[in-house]
Amino acid sequence: MNFNQQIFSEYREKKTKKLGSVWHENFSTLRLFLQHHTIDEIYKEPALYSWCIQQRTNFRNGVLPLQTVSDLQELGFVWDIKMYHWDQDFKALKNHRLEHGDFPRINIHQKESAESMLGYFIQKVRRSNKKNELNSFQLEKLNSLPGFLFEVGDSSWMKRAEKIKSRLAGVTRGSLRSVLGDDNDYNWVIRHKEILQEEDHSLSPEKREMLGTMGLFRFDAPTWEESFTQARLCFNKHGKVTKKADKTAYEWLIAQRRAFIKDRLSIEQIGKIESLSFDLHANGKEYDTQRWLTLYKEYQNFIIEHGRAPGLVSAPQIYSWVQNNRQVKAGTAKRRKPLEPWKEKMLADINFDFSQQEIFRRTWNENYHLLVGYLMENTSYRMASNDKPEVRRLYVWINNQLRKFREHRLAPGYILRFQEAGMDLSLDRLKLILESFHKPVEYGKSDLIRKLSELDTTNQESMSIRRMEHHLQKRILMGNNKFNTCALCGDELPNDLLVVAHIKKRADCNHLQRCDPNVVMLNCALGCDSLYEKGYVSVHEGKITENGKAIHSARISGYLSAIVNRDCTAFNDESRDYFEEHFQRHRTKPQA
Repeated sequence: MNFNQQIFSEYREKKTKKLGSVWHENFSTLRLFLQHHTIDEIYKEPALYSWCIQQRTNFRNGVLPLQTVSDLQELGFVWDIKMYHWDQDFKALKNHRLEHGDFPRINIHQKESAESMLGYFIQKVRRSNKKNELNSFQLEKLNSLPGFLFEVGDSSWMKRAEKIKSRLAGVTRGSLRSVLGDDNDYNWVIRHKEILQEEDHSLSPEKREMLGTMGLFRFDAPTWEESFTQARLCFNKHGKVTKKADKTAYEWLIAQRRAFIKDRLSIEQIGKIESLSFDLHANGKEYDTQRWLTLYKEYQNFIIEHGRAPGLVSAPQIYSWVQNNRQVKAGTAKRRKPLEPWKEKMLADINFDFSQQEIFRRTWNENYHLLVGYLMENTSYRMASNDKPEVRRLYVWINNQLRKFREHRLAPGYILRFQEAGMDLSLDRLKLILESFHKPVEYGKSDLIRKLSELDTTNQESMSIRRMEHHLQKRILMGNNKFNTCALCGDELPNDLLVVAHIKKRADCNHLQRCDPNVVMLNCALGCDSLYEKGYVSVHEGKITENGKAIHSARISGYLSAIVNRDCTAFNDESRDYFEEHFQRHRTKPQA
């Protein structure tokens, strides 16, 4: 056994002992939780929820000991959470059927109601049945429900036809729109009248017979000019005729396109429809093809010019096009047809990267350079508690690299790169965190100048997190005024020299506190904001106090003397606790 294998064996033995004690601790926590709650509420405890997910994963992989499985089953542990929720929905559906005598329907005005949720469950079941995704247990359960139908197309059509027939009964003539009123029913009747007139054989004999008994041709349909006038009004109001703006006018234009293809429109009628900017020729597919070819050419030019794939910031349209082609190729794009052979061939001709390996390599190198930069700039290790999102992501990345190294999945080239940065991955993980980051690689000035000259680019793409509450709090504090007052120094300044500052550190606030308008105040950017954020001053019982930090600058001392002991205008009963937390966080404790 070589040295690395010995270290790995000792590490695994320690990990097993530690996991055993942690497992029993989590098991006891779960038992206490289930005494007062149901398994559905376990998401309220994130740590316990993650532990349960891990137990299910180990069970599926066959690595969970039999005694462990037995102990969890005694608690009523749910191994297949999806089947559990499916069974709960089925029981609710069965109870609704027994109580009301029918099946629930979706209410578009109350989509979150219990009845609507059961209606969505029925839709999901029918879709799964069409895809043969239901198992024998589910099929047996559903077949036991009296009156449940997997296919409802014909029955729904007949029910609607019966409803419209009853509304038309007793009416001998007149306008269909005035009789029906509802746009959906009116369009349904018009569409089926056209089918009967064109001798379309897509309808079954039973449906044709039903339409014949309804006597649809005794009603006067709107004239061509009346329908065109309605479409023109929609165009004048919205700039185009869309289904959302006017469903009747839009469907009439679609019918005119069919008539145009069959050469049933006069030259005058064609001219009027084209005046609405409506595409009678249906050239949408040709436009999509031309658009794809244009972006294909732009992608080629970008690769030649930059030597890399486009990013979300540098070229958003080309980036979206690249992602769409990858998704279509992988079959993960919703409601999209497979990639056409000619497109696939064109992409293969330019060595298009369907697997994103290039992006992976570029991301690894970017993270590596960020890590080296972090080691050069920081003398103490606070990566896990750092409030900057990019540093937290870097912390997650380095831990992923450590895990891959422990599992012998990290490429030798990457291990050498870490060694160049002074990081010995064979050390214990805790030692690595406490030692490697406490002792960053020392670089001389000449080394730094050399690295600066070796940079390939001075810009790096990144995705930042937006503070959704910030603009609302800013409007609350500033109102419609062009000038406002700093809460610390009391100077009245233009708004562009004032900062919406958090009284309590935002990273330590929960969701409710972040949305509280009393957690922020206006500080000037001329000094007060930095002094408060860095902890040179705090507010205690409404007074601005100095925290006793070591100061080696006459300018800072002079600034502090001007604001210390002033009343803070943002202090009130609602903000008192936030100021106190800042004070306790930064005050210098007296030495013993």
